[in-house]
Amino acid sequence: MKKILTLLILLSSAFCFSQTAASTFPETTVSLSLSPISLPGNKSTLAGAETDVLINPSNTFALGPTSILGSSMVFTGGRVNVVIKPISTYIQNHSPNLNGYQFQFGVTSSVGVVKPVGSVGNVHWGERAGVFVNYAINGNWGTAVDVQWGNFTGVQSNTWTLAFGPNFHF
Repeated sequence: MKKILTLLILLSSAFCFSQTAASTFPETTVSLSLSPISLPGNKSTLAGAETDVLINPSNTFALGPTSILGSSMVFTGGRVNVVIKPISTYIQNHSPNLNGYQFQFGVTSSVGVVKPVGSVGNVHWGERAGVFVNYAINGNWGTAVDVQWGNFTGVQSNTWTLAFGPNFHF
């Protein structure tokens, strides 16, 4: 897992400061009601609501707080998204159906604390890392899909999560 996290950090650094064309995505993105769930083959399912409030200092970099509220835990931390613009440009140039300026693909990671529900004082570190896809339906509304590896110590370790849902931009 450390090699995967190192690779994601290196990819983030490589694409963070690349120059980009104008984007449909404004400077702030709020994602609501995303439902992380385990992919098939894992021992259990972690269902809940995820909320992210991300501020974009550039067209390729976003950061902000993230939280997951589930029936078995609460995860609160910070999140970083790095958009990989060459993939959007490729889609823009090679697809008659998809608009690359309305499409974002990138890597994401978050670190925070995990509090199992029903346990008093048992707070642990947790982390997630993976990829995301955002699609801007218009200048204010969009949809997102995240696939991330997660380590929620004390609840579920070494698991994969899938999150999908709406977001809005302002």
